[in-house]
Amino acid sequence: PALMTVIPHNAFENANITSFVVPAAIVKIEKEAFKGSALESIDFSQATAENFEMEANVFENCANLTAVGLPKYLKVIPANAFLNSGLESIRIKSYVEKIDQAAFKNCANLSKVNFEDATALTEIGVEAFENDAKIESLAFPAKLEKIGNFAFNANPALYVDGGALETLDFSKAAELKEIGTNAFNNQPNLLVLDLDGATSLTTVANDAFPKNEYTTVKTSGTKLAGLDADGNYYDNFSGTPLAPFSKNNILAKAYNQDGSFTITLPAGYEEVVANQFQGWTALKSIS
Repeated sequence: PALMTVIPHNAFENANITSFVVPAAIVKIEKEAFKGSALESIDFSQATAENFEMEANVFENCANLTAVGLPKYLKVIPANAFLNSGLESIRIKSYVEKIDQAAFKNCANLSKVNFEDATALTEIGVEAFENDAKIESLAFPAKLEKIGNFAFNANPALYVDGGALETLDFSKAAELKEIGTNAFNNQPNLLVLDLDGATSLTTVANDAFPKNEYTTVKTSGTKLAGLDADGNYYDNFSGTPLAPFSKNNILAKAYNQDGSFTITLPAGYEEVVANQFQGWTALKSIS
């Protein structure tokens, strides 16, 4: 109807509706409006209201919904918006500022997440893409400031062999300040970790990254200030001043497949003292 501005909560919950065109007058879709429905496609092309918004769980359990073009002016993708849905790919648009908690969680077929147009995105929330184990690569946008706890975690209870993630691109993520606990955990194929583009990064929480045998690790371009007591970069960047450089306090330590390792000296490191690396038989290169 032309005068209808809101799609009410639970309006089409568990309905057999397979397609829906959102009218131009709609400015809001309330919670659980299409939850559990047979929806296969939804058309937002007419939904151009600048104050357009959606509430939580709008498309939860829509198993037949494999693709969706988000509304142009949507600023927040709400909590659980596509939880347990059939999405195979998603493009985050230019007005989106936040992806809320569990927005795309448990999308078992989701393999492509495109942040190329996400020029306003500042936060990826807790569990936002958790258990989306088919995602192979991610390239983060320039204004992103925070990646929440478990954001791209593949729960080992569900995925014994872990997720498919192989590549993380932080080259444009100059505003990124915080990566939460278990944000990328249980991703055994992630063997290259290059954080140098994240020049504002100050906090990486416990187990943010998996305990893999990395071939490349770069963190010297960040503002990370320290490591845990064992020198494990993946456990806890403590934020404390760097302790004296030693075998157990390496800002970036990459283990090679032959058992040797490569270290990257922290930014501002000025001096190598006498006997600094004496006896380090497995050390292959320093950069």
